[in-house]
Amino acid sequence: MPTYEDLRAYFDQSETLQSVARQAAAVQIVTGFTIDVHPLWILLYDLEEGAFGADFPSKAWIDRFVHFFPVLPTWPFPDWPVPAFQSYRRRDLKRQVALWPEFSRWFRKTGAGSPIMLTIVHRPICTPISDEPNNDEADRARLIEIANASPAFVQVEERPQATLAFAPGDGIKTSQGRSGTYGGTLTDQSGNKYGMSCAHVAATGDPISDNAGAHLGMCTHHTTLSALGAGTVCDPLILPMPVPSPGNGSSVNMLDLSLIDLTAAPASARTLSGVAKSLTIGQDVEVDGAITKTKCRLGSLAISYAFTRGGKSYCFRDSVELKPRSKWGIGGALGTLLSTLPTQGDSGAWVLTQDAPPAWAGVFFAEDGQRGYCIRAKWAHDWAENLVGTLSV
Repeated sequence: MPTYEDLRAYFDQSETLQSVARQAAAVQIVTGFTIDVHPLWILLYDLEEGAFGADFPSKAWIDRFVHFFPVLPTWPFPDWPVPAFQSYRRRDLKRQVALWPEFSRWFRKTGAGSPIMLTIVHRPICTPISDEPNNDEADRARLIEIANASPAFVQVEERPQATLAFAPGDGIKTSQGRSGTYGGTLTDQSGNKYGMSCAHVAATGDPISDNAGAHLGMCTHHTTLSALGAGTVCDPLILPMPVPSPGNGSSVNMLDLSLIDLTAAPASARTLSGVAKSLTIGQDVEVDGAITKTKCRLGSLAISYAFTRGGKSYCFRDSVELKPRSKWGIGGALGTLLSTLPTQGDSGAWVLTQDAPPAWAGVFFAEDGQRGYCIRAKWAHDWAENLVGTLSV
C-alpha cells in the first residue's frame, strides 16, 4: 500500500479533495477527515499485476467479473473481495489501472480517476428533545450533498465521539491519580533508561509507579496539548500547521507523548529491530496495552480528527487508524464483533509490526469504540531524541 507520507502528499496536491474538505469544515457536526485507498482499486491493481498467479485471472474472467460485480452480494463481508493480507507491499497511487475507469463510471464518478477515498466524519446526530428543528439533520444532509456533488470518492460517516484513551488503575500510575500504559524503554548512549507514555497520562514532574505501587521514575518531559475553541471544527486546511512539524501548535496537535526518566526500568518483554521509518495502509500490527493485547491492522490516515477529554476538544493531524482484525478474516460489522481493540487504560501502549523481530510502529493514544488511533513511532522517537540525545529501542 502507499505510505502515510504518500497519502498526505496526495491530499496536499489535490484541489478536488481540498475543495470538499473546505466545504465540509463549515458544517458544525464535522469531527474529522480521513483518507484511504478504494478497496476495489487495490483488487484491480493486484489482478493486473498478477499478484494471484500468472494464470489468474484470465481476461475473460475479469470481463465477467466487471459485468456481474454490481449484483454480487458482499454483506457481511464488505471488505470482500480485497485480499485479506496486505502487509507492507507498496502500490503506486499514480499508476493507471486499466479497469478502474469502468468501476468509477458505476459510481457516477466519471472524473474521479483517483483511487483515493475521503471520509467526512461527523458526531452522532442529537436526539430531538423538543419540536424545534434539529439542525444536525440539516447538517448531515448538507454533508451528503457535498459528497454527492464531488467528482472524487467521498463518503459521509457517523461515528462515536473519539476520546483520549485513559482510565484509572491500569499499567502505570502518576501522583495525580492518572494512569495508562508503559509503552517501552529507550536507552541513551550512556546507558540511561527512559520510558514513554502519553501526555494525557503523565505530565512533567509526575512521579511514576507501576500497577503494584513500586516507584519507576519521574516524568521529565511532555507535549502540551492545545484545545480547540468552542464551536471550532477540526479543519484540515484553515487551522495553522504546527511549527516545527511534527509537533503541537496553537490549535493543532500531532504528538501526545511523555518521557519518563527511569530509576527502575521494567524488564524488556521482547527484542525490537528498531523504529519503523514508514508505514502503509493494511499493514498488520499488534498492540501490547495494560488492558488489551491484540492484533490490529493499520487503517486510514486521519488528516484531521477531533478527540475529547474533560469536556474539551483536541484537534490532531495525521494520526493513523487502528482497525480491528478478526481471527477468522471476516470483515465489516460481523468481523468487529469477533475482534478486540485497544481501549481506555491502554494509552501509551506501543504498536509493533509483525516482523521478526518486530519494529516499533506507533504509540496508541485514543479510541472511539470502533477503531483506535496511534502516533507514528518515528515522530515519537525523534521528539525524545531532540530532548535527551541519541536513543535506541
